[in-house]
Amino acid sequence: MGAVQSPSAENSADALAEASAVPQQALGGIASQESGSAGAPASGFELHDTAARRALQADLGDRAAHSAAWRAGGSVAGAIVRLGVLAVLARRLPPSAFGVVAMSAVVTGFASTVTELGLSSAIVQRPRLASAQLWGIFRLTLGISLALWGCCAVVSPLVGRFFHEPQAGPVLLVSAAMLPITALAAVPWGLLARYLEFKKIAICELADVVVNGAVSVSMALLGMGVWSLVGGTLAGLAVSTLLLLVFSPWRPTPSRGAIEWGALVRFGTAVAAMSLAFYWTDRVVNLLVGRLLGSMALGLYVVAFNLAIGVAGQVSAVTRVVAFPAFSAIQHDPSRLAAAYKRCVRWSAALAFPFCALMAVLAPQFVSFFLGAQWAACVLPFRLLLAVGAMRSLYGFSGLVLRSVGRPQTELAIQTVFAGGVAVASFIGARGGIGGVAAGGALFVCLLGGPLFITMAARASRVGLLSVLRCASGPAFAAAAAAAIASVGGRAGAVMWPQAPALAALAVGGMVGLLTYVVALRLVAGDLFVEARSRLPEALRAGGLGRILGGSTAPEPRLQSRESKTRAT
Repeated sequence: MGAVQSPSAENSADALAEASAVPQQALGGIASQESGSAGAPASGFELHDTAARRALQADLGDRAAHSAAWRAGGSVAGAIVRLGVLAVLARRLPPSAFGVVAMSAVVTGFASTVTELGLSSAIVQRPRLASAQLWGIFRLTLGISLALWGCCAVVSPLVGRFFHEPQAGPVLLVSAAMLPITALAAVPWGLLARYLEFKKIAICELADVVVNGAVSVSMALLGMGVWSLVGGTLAGLAVSTLLLLVFSPWRPTPSRGAIEWGALVRFGTAVAAMSLAFYWTDRVVNLLVGRLLGSMALGLYVVAFNLAIGVAGQVSAVTRVVAFPAFSAIQHDPSRLAAAYKRCVRWSAALAFPFCALMAVLAPQFVSFFLGAQWAACVLPFRLLLAVGAMRSLYGFSGLVLRSVGRPQTELAIQTVFAGGVAVASFIGARGGIGGVAAGGALFVCLLGGPLFITMAARASRVGLLSVLRCASGPAFAAAAAAAIASVGGRAGAVMWPQAPALAALAVGGMVGLLTYVVALRLVAGDLFVEARSRLPEALRAGGLGRILGGSTAPEPRLQSRESKTRAT
């Protein structure tokens, strides 16, 4: 189902692999096998890369914990900023403005995925990297992005005609400038993710959100309409890309050497094909709603989607963002992989389920208070899409498990079926408006698509399906109890404070709901609650929530020698 997303947002979860493939010989004798002849001495970057990967494998739990900590902080801060910006823009712009941007995003999102070609994931996955490979990837992605920008300029009039929206063509023409910007960030992002440097990535993403919001709100207050959304997106991407280039240990400089494109392209294209399937699962609904129901309906739908799926995704991303590197590093240890998979599912459910349950109960008050009366029609799709958000918190790890054990083709096949099923279900439901579209997609995802993904991941990790589902049973029961109490509390709050019933319902219902969730979780999943309570103080002292997931308390190793750090600087 569709959303207007920055290319640096959700795709950033597709990151590391095969840390266990780092060789164990002395650094001085390592050859640059993939960038030149087998006997050639390793350059400064190759030495730095091997040392960093070895340190990562030696203390993966601590590194994953530190990464999850920064991801958690960045996600929370970013979600708060986005919600505040949306509250302002929703009162300054009509829903049709968001719909027009979503129409152009159908094309730019597809082009962005093609531009990257999965090579950022290939950078992360390769056991060794050479400067020549990075320079080749940098040139290739930048060249493709410029070519696709030209293609967007050519097809922009056709997009306007397809959607019966005159503004869609010009918006696409300008929005496509994001393609070369994101291409410049592909290699730096891949390298930072390769070394689990999510502190720097979180800083870049937060800068994107802040700059995007500041520019969008400023332009909206000046009466620039739909262009405020376009300008904010481009400004945020430009700043985050610049920061990624600054933080990257590699600089875009010409490097000589043979590049074995075969392995890179095979892995990258498999990931890119999967990303395209995942992309169309999300955006095919935008395509249908925009074509059949118009820009106003599409604007309502994408805002409901962003609130439901986007925020719920940010909640569960605290664990998901470091799942791929962790799964990949232990892919050859079935017992550890199974334990890590179940642990991630359990924590993701514990974080996402209460949000989805409470928002479903308090959706009318939430929309009224934060967005205003003109957005009342998005309450029903918002509630239905929250069910999809809850299911995504469970099956979101499935593709990462399949990819980490070397089965991206299986993931691609499932995702293709998934995209087709969502398209058919949404098309059938379109007769009932955006509520029918959301209902059709939610039924397919919750009853067929999500369980299929979970089943295949359970087999790949040698975990029973029932064992995976039991991981979410405790949080599910606690969330249901919290929703019931929050419903009563919300009504009581509106009665007690009739001057601001929406705010009172949110405050009272939210507080009693969260309290109920904590108490219920302790009763039905006491070990999870005890684990969080015992590790949270240490996590906050050591760097954040990630300690709960990592489970390691060893001090963090240095990733660079003094010489390699000087060279990188």
